[in-house]
Amino acid sequence: MYWRKNCGIVGSLTFTLACFAATAAAKQPTKQEIVEHYAKAVVLVERLTVGESVKVQGSGVFYSPTRIVTNAHVIGDIPENRETVERVYMDTDLSRAVFWVTFLGKKYKARLVGRDPDLDLAILEIDHAVDGVRPARFGDSGKCAAGHEVYVFGNPLGMENSVTSGIVSGKERRIGMLSYEELIQTDAPINPGNSGGALVSMETGELLGIPNSKIPFADNMGFAVPINLFRDIEPQLQGTIKHSWLGISFPGPKFTDSEGFQGLKAIHELTGANHLEVLDGIRREVFDKDKGGVLVTNVMRAHVDKLYAILASDGENAAAEATARTPPALKAGFELGDVITKFGEFEIKRDLDLIRAIFRSKPRETLPVRIVRFDSTDKRTEVVLMVTPIVRNPDGVAGGFY
Repeated sequence: MYWRKNCGIVGSLTFTLACFAATAAAKQPTKQEIVEHYAKAVVLVERLTVGESVKVQGSGVFYSPTRIVTNAHVIGDIPENRETVERVYMDTDLSRAVFWVTFLGKKYKARLVGRDPDLDLAILEIDHAVDGVRPARFGDSGKCAAGHEVYVFGNPLGMENSVTSGIVSGKERRIGMLSYEELIQTDAPINPGNSGGALVSMETGELLGIPNSKIPFADNMGFAVPINLFRDIEPQLQGTIKHSWLGISFPGPKFTDSEGFQGLKAIHELTGANHLEVLDGIRREVFDKDKGGVLVTNVMRAHVDKLYAILASDGENAAAEATARTPPALKAGFELGDVITKFGEFEIKRDLDLIRAIFRSKPRETLPVRIVRFDSTDKRTEVVLMVTPIVRNPDGVAGGFY
């Protein structure tokens, strides 16, 4: 399972954690020491892919003497439509790509180890230890809070060894760029080329995130992938990680019951339910602080051609799934108005809990999902559905369905 803690993690990540443990008891570094350290950890990454006329540049961070974490979009974007899906950025294309890492003025050829386009993370590896490298020290991104002072290291517009500073502006941000997001927001300037660099605590010198985007035409709004997500998936980053898909949609974070009646109205609009008793039962279930859950607002009835454009290339099982054209949620018996309260082993209180649980599950492995239903008499019933997720199409979450 992708994000399950693994006491047996070895190799490059173990090296980084050992380095962190060895220095944890030492005094906190000065700001100058932090800047000097990351000048020997952050690199310029260049991609030359067959068929591309423009060289792509970004940043990366050594987290071991040979391995570099960067953004998946620096390595190669996932296609956005059927016309490009077989032409660029698939694994076969990336196997022909050439990656160059510039460190202290010298260039080193690197190979792609793995990528997760849904989290916008990837690993490059150089075939030998590079002299002078000082690997980044991982921090705990879950503990950083708004107001925490940070540096951003990278190569904006190809300008090597650039550093900016600011604060953490917020956490668990979702801006609609990725299928899974709980981004760290910062006001430290981030520009093209900073992608894949380092968001670093100004207090401890620990790596907190990997900058990956900014909001166009908005000042002081940059975002980074939390380093805890990378630590969780690093052992699985071999090739392109494939995530699960069910075929359901649900409300986002703005779905709130601020005044009671507004909650009833929103539920009616989302589900079509008309019975006041049903609406009130769902409202109590979703918004009660002692209960909570995620409301199912749509169940996909059938796959469309674009959604399964390339599944046939993922093996015999995927070809059969594409032929069947029945989404897993529909097969399992999900209905509009269901309230999901547990997904596999994870309790579900809000939509981000459910998204996390879906992304932690493995395609084609059946798991139980506990739901709550209400009939027209306001009778509350708990039901356990068995669902078998399938591999999600690389076009992303089609039409808001997970």
